[in-house]
Amino acid sequence: MLSDWWNGVELWVLGLAFPFQFALVIVVLAPLCLVVAWLIDRIVDHAAAWFGPSSTGEQPLDRAQPVDEGATIPEDAEIPDLTGKRVPVESGGR
Repeated sequence: MLSDWWNGVELWVLGLAFPFQFALVIVVLAPLCLVVAWLIDRIVDHAAAWFGPSSTGEQPLDRAQPVDEGATIPEDAEIPDLTGKRVPVESGGR
């Protein structure tokens, strides 16, 4: 049943010239790989948010709030660095 159908597909693909085989594989596999990669990314993101060590209740990326592009950073703003000391925010040349 399914194996007979798949064998027919395999024989059909093998009967094609190489450029057509290549094009068919790219047309089928590229979208399939993109979907699988997206699914893996979503699963890992949700698992990291669920099991992650963050005590701030970090949300998965698809639920995060959008960044306000028009927001400005005050000149005297400070953020904590990796050691916990507060350091001035770099203006980035602005």
